[in-house]
Order: sequence, then structure tokens, then C-alpha cells
Amino acid sequence: MTSSSNPNAISLTISQFPQNLLIPNIDNIVSLEIVNIVGKEADFKFEFKGENIDIQVIPEEFNGNIKLKANDPKKVNLKLTPKADGYGKLIINIYWLKVIEYIEKVQKIRTTISRSKIDKILSKVKVLNSKIIDTFSRNEFIVETNKNEIKKTEKELETLLENYNQQQASLQQNGLINIDQIDALYKSLAKSYLSVGDIYKALEKSLKLSKQEEQIQFYYDLIRVYAFTNLGQTIEIIKNLKDQNRRDRVLAEIAIGYIDINPLEISKIISLINTTSLRDQAIIDIVSKCYTNQFDLALTLSHMITEELLKIKVLFNLIKELNKSKRNEQILQIITTIDQIIKNSTQLSLTENQFNNQAYSFFKDTICFIAELDCPESADKAIKSIQNKETQDRLSKDLFDLIYEMVDEKKTKVEPTVIQSQYYTLNTYVSQLSNELQQFALLGGNASSNALLREFDFNILFLSLFSLNFSIFPFLDRAYNDLQYKSKKSIAYYIYPSINNHDQEELSIIQRTLKQFFPVNNLKKHLVIFNLDFIPYLGKPTVIFASNSLALKEIRSKVEKLLGEKATILVDNGIFQGGTSLEPIKNTLGAMGADIVNLVLSYEFLNDYDLFTMFIESLF
Repeated sequence: MTSSSNPNAISLTISQFPQNLLIPNIDNIVSLEIVNIVGKEADFKFEFKGENIDIQVIPEEFNGNIKLKANDPKKVNLKLTPKADGYGKLIINIYWLKVIEYIEKVQKIRTTISRSKIDKILSKVKVLNSKIIDTFSRNEFIVETNKNEIKKTEKELETLLENYNQQQASLQQNGLINIDQIDALYKSLAKSYLSVGDIYKALEKSLKLSKQEEQIQFYYDLIRVYAFTNLGQTIEIIKNLKDQNRRDRVLAEIAIGYIDINPLEISKIISLINTTSLRDQAIIDIVSKCYTNQFDLALTLSHMITEELLKIKVLFNLIKELNKSKRNEQILQIITTIDQIIKNSTQLSLTENQFNNQAYSFFKDTICFIAELDCPESADKAIKSIQNKETQDRLSKDLFDLIYEMVDEKKTKVEPTVIQSQYYTLNTYVSQLSNELQQFALLGGNASSNALLREFDFNILFLSLFSLNFSIFPFLDRAYNDLQYKSKKSIAYYIYPSINNHDQEELSIIQRTLKQFFPVNNLKKHLVIFNLDFIPYLGKPTVIFASNSLALKEIRSKVEKLLGEKATILVDNGIFQGGTSLEPIKNTLGAMGADIVNLVLSYEFLNDYDLFTMFIESLF
């Protein structure tokens, strides 16, 4: 048995332990009494393990974790079933599942932010500016006229054209009429038709201008002006234009012009622009002009921007405007929009260039807004909603001081502490089971493990065939193991505590089991068998030998030499020489010519283990 324990936690008492050879089909019971002596209810873990032994724990609740009340004795039985010849090991480990309190620095979400960052963020937002310097005036195209005046102008133009053609035919290069006069009349007529709502006539006249560039510019200017008279018809005209670039530009110009006319139409006009860059720029131009006084329009148009970084920049401009009046709820709505743009984007990557990019900077800023305008907990949720763990960690690190803090937190943990650790070796046997073997084990019979393993490398065999008020198995087995592992010396033993003075039934059991455990053909030739018995205290350790063996003289000499004055050594040829116990020994082991010696030791040897082992060593 080996053990270590902490007596301040639990008391473990073994009230029953098998002294017999463990065989199947009999009750091999270890009975334990367990008491929690911690002083209060506590949790424990019991671990019962076996080597070459199956263990049934009764009750089962002790086979694992269990809560025990203080000073409340509990009985536990371990039913052992051997699985191999030789020996098995019973291991008992008891852990106190001690609840330990300790202080640990833990990361916590702040209840409020450590400092405001919004003003600093918004100070970096670049104000939107329109790139267009538009000097165009619609009023220049609106004239007071009527149909009669238009007819009069048509006649005037017709006459002027005839005279110009005649002048050209006569090769008069410096005549009274020049082409600029004709172009002026065409423009005047176009404006007149535009003013009375005849856009097609107006466009027709614009195409008569002599210079192509002026012709095209005037053509688109007419369309642009007419859009404020009849938007629907203007859009149909624009749809049929071939030059997509000029077409998109005029739509952008019309949209800008509608800021003060009818803002509700702007989204429809913008949606007709096919060129992404022109459309995005048109929105920027419009938003820059209206976000201070037409915020809802600016917000609606910002969602139509295709280029995502540009869209985010516009939205931050809108946030800057909202912040002037502390419209926090609307700011948070836009922040949510920016977050979704970035999270769902196929254009932007937060991790690009090791997080050194505009998208990451914008996203980090949105988290700051959430922390300040909502709460740090919401900011933490926003960070954790990101799928990419690397991005999560980077944001948590960069914004740690704003959102988080390290605080002392009292924690508890269960710390399993070994308070009992013991193991016991028990002799086991599962082969050649018989009725005699069962009776042998039930009476407390036992044999050394080397014999059970059929390892017959010993020269000394102790046979104990007498019943005492106590079992000598623990004492003899300890000596057997110590000699084997410390001195590398091997003995064997056989125990059968007779209760019927070696009657015929007992003699049959002894002879059958001796033959089974110690087959004569396998034993060494120079074997000495000691028929061991004990007598009460004599005041001094006493050894009594009785035998007709020629080896007795040498044995006595070796014992006297080693023990000296520590014990009295006697040889008796009277009362201790015979006895019924010799009969089964002679009938079984005596046939091989072994030396058989009756050996009687006084109880003093049982109280002095070192002397007992010294005595055994003297026999070698």
C-alpha cells in the first residue's frame, strides 16, 4: 500500500479489506467510511481505479463528483473482481473540489465612453464643393412674342436669306449682309418658338446655325431651357439623342437646375444618366448646393451614388450637418447605412494594406459614433458582428480605450486538490477455479503473486497453516514485496488459516491448492519450506526451529550471526517438531526432497517489522 493525504479535508477509514486471495464468484469487498472534516458542506471527487481488477462502487454516486455534508459519515463498498492471475492494484484517489476566490483583471465594456471623438472625426470631413461654374441663364432664352411676330421674323429671315444668296452669287465679299446677321435671326426665331412651346421648331432653327459647335451648344441649351417648361417631353427628346456624353451632361445640368424648381423630380432625372462618373458627380454637385436647406433630398440622392467611398464621404458630410443641431437619432441611422455599405461591399476591403485604408478608417469612425451616441455596448456588438476575426481584433485594439476598460473582478474556480491518494496490491487468481479453491479463498487463504504467476525463482517458502486472531497476510505480503524490490531477494508464501485443526476437509483443500500453486516439477531442488506459526509474547523476540533436516544447523548459524543479541534462537526436538500441519506438506511438497522446518516466532516479531525482515534475510 502507498498513500498520501491531506487530513484536514476528509477522513478515510477502511473497516473491511480482503485478506484472502481474490478469485471470481465470491464477494471481495473493501468497506470504507468517509467523513467530510472540512467544517462545512463541500464538493469532492472520488476516483476508484483498478489494474487487473474490475471495481463496482456501491453506492454509485461515489464514483465521481459528490457533495458531502460536514461530519456526516458515509459508507462505501468496493466490490472487486479479478481479471488475471498474479496481482491487481486498487487505486483510490480523492480530490477536494475546493472553490477558490481570486481577483483577475478582465476586459469590460465601459458604461460610458472615456472621451468624445465626434468633433475630431468631423473636423477631418472635407466639405462638398461643386466643380461646376455655371453662368448659364434661362432668362436669355425667354422672349415676349406671339405668332404674328414669329411670322414677321420668318419673312424677315426669308428676305435676308434671298439677299444674302444674291450677294454671294455676285461674288460681293463685302456686301451689306453677313452670316452673323442670319445666325442672329435663327437664334431669335428658335427662342421665339421655344417661348410659345414649339420645341421641335426651335431645335430645327438651331440646326441652321452656320457654325457646328455653336449649333450643337445652342441645340442643347434649348433642350435645357425647355425642361423647365415641359420635363416629360424634354426627357423623350433627350432619350433620342445619339451623343451619350452630351446627353448625360444636359441631364445633369437640368437636374441641378431643378433644385429650386421642383426637387422631387431630381431623382428621376439623375437616374437617366448612364455614365456612372457623370451621375455620381452630378449628385455631388446637387448635394453640395442643397444639403444645408434640403437635407432629405441630399440624403435620398446620396444613396444613388455608385462609387462606395464617394457615397460614404457624402454621408459623412450629411452627418456633419446633422451634428450642428445634434440630431443624433438621424446620425445613427446614417451610421448604420455606412456600416452596411462597408460590410456588404465587393469594392472595399477593411484589411487592405494592413488596415491602412479609407474604408477601415471610415468604419472605425462609425464605431466611435455608435459608442458615443448610443452606448459602448452597442459599439462592441457592432465590432463582433463582423465576420472577419482579424478585423474584429484590430478594431478592438484600436478602440480599446474608448470602448473597454480593465477592471478587477472577483472570480471563483474549482481547484481539484488531491487529499487522499492510495493504492493497494492484492493477489488475484482466475485460472483453474475449483470448489477447493473457492473454500480456500473464503476462509482467508492466500498465496504470493510469484506463485500465482508461475514464477518459481525462490528458494524459501513460508507456509502458514494456523489460525490466529488476526491476519498475517498484510505483514507477510509487505515483507515479500520489500525483499523483492529493495533487496532483489525472492521468497514465496502460502496462507491457510485453519479453523478445524486440519480435519480431513481442510487437509484436502490444503493439498489441492498447494499442488495447484506449487507444482513439484517446477520448484527449485534446494528449497527450504518453513512451516510458520506464532506464539504469544515471551519478553524478547524468540525464534524456535524444529526439524530433522540436516540443513537446520546451517540455518541456525546464519540467523544467530545476523540477529545476534536481538533475538533468542532455540532448536526444539519435542513439542514443536511434529504436528498435523506437516502431513499435507510432506504429501505434496515433501516428495521433491525439500527441507521442511517448523518455525515458531514470538509476537515480538509482529511488532518489529524491521527485525522480522532482518530475520528473513538471514535465511538466505
